[in-house]
Amino acid sequence: MRKKGDSALRYYSKKFDSEELREFRVSEERLKKALKGLPAGERTALEKAAGNIEFFARKQLPRPWRSERNGVITGEMVKPIETVGVYVPGGRFPLVSTVLMNCIPARVAGVKRIVLCTPPAASEKVLGAACFCGVEEVYLSGGAQAIAAMAFGTEAVPRVDKVVGPGNVFVSTAKRLLYGSVGIDMPAGPSEVLVFAEKGKAEWIVAELKAQAEHDENARALFVTTSGKLAKEVEKLTAKNANVKISRVKSAEKAVELINEIAPEHLVLFDGEMLPGIENAGSVFLGPYSAVAFGDYCSGSNHVLPTAGFAKVRGGLSSRDFVKVVAFQKVKAAGARELAPTAEKLAEMEGMEEHRKSVELRRKET
Repeated sequence: MRKKGDSALRYYSKKFDSEELREFRVSEERLKKALKGLPAGERTALEKAAGNIEFFARKQLPRPWRSERNGVITGEMVKPIETVGVYVPGGRFPLVSTVLMNCIPARVAGVKRIVLCTPPAASEKVLGAACFCGVEEVYLSGGAQAIAAMAFGTEAVPRVDKVVGPGNVFVSTAKRLLYGSVGIDMPAGPSEVLVFAEKGKAEWIVAELKAQAEHDENARALFVTTSGKLAKEVEKLTAKNANVKISRVKSAEKAVELINEIAPEHLVLFDGEMLPGIENAGSVFLGPYSAVAFGDYCSGSNHVLPTAGFAKVRGGLSSRDFVKVVAFQKVKAAGARELAPTAEKLAEMEGMEEHRKSVELRRKET
């Protein structure tokens, strides 16, 4: 991709997507037509979901600060990333919610340029959602090749500073391999859910397991319980679902240990006061009414979440992923006198003579 640009994109589009493309960019006319073509009910759903997502994203933004102590002014500026690439998977479903979950936090953060890639057989609903979010640059490219195109840039697809968004195992692998050439959010996919319950309706539990399992054959759904009866009921109802597994534990405490070790993308806690003990999870859903689908679509929290254990080191996508926090400092003469002995001694300890001299010059002039 780095060497052959658009010709490589065309080759892989034909090989993997069975599409021969002349133009990668979706026209402004098509985007507007797609948005206009959404039925009123769908447009209303987008508006309501977008309002909740924006509210949540604004709450997440870090705040700049400034302080002065002993003649030293320090602080941090919060600046948006200039150009962000958003990947929206194609697959079996038109993931309009993924457009909202990536583009709205980026806009809230102040990102100036959003580049969106989605597979060539793009749903008009996805294009309509992109237009709804104010995205002007949409390109028809999917899979690992789309990630590479945004990382390196081609004649048609611009290079971006950071790539965000979920995808299958090939997309997640491409993001990992290209980290360093481009910023990434996290490995986000294939989908995972862990459901814990000691009591409750087996049908509701099964609904949560099947909801995530339907993403693709690589999705993982695990039910953890202390109840032998509930385990058998769930097992019976999921017998035909190969990617649904059941694990019985001795106690809720053991369940917490297992949860923290697995660090699931989605964690559903049907009952019990377990939240204080949870250390590792992408997003947590509490109580029987908190269907993961609410988080997937419209409650406000983001559905782009860490998978494959990465919830041990970070949470889901947020407006914080679209900004950089830049530290600044101004040392006054009084501050230089205060800091110099410490800085000079540490420089001596490290053998950094020029570091020591740069501080000494300031100390002698104050």
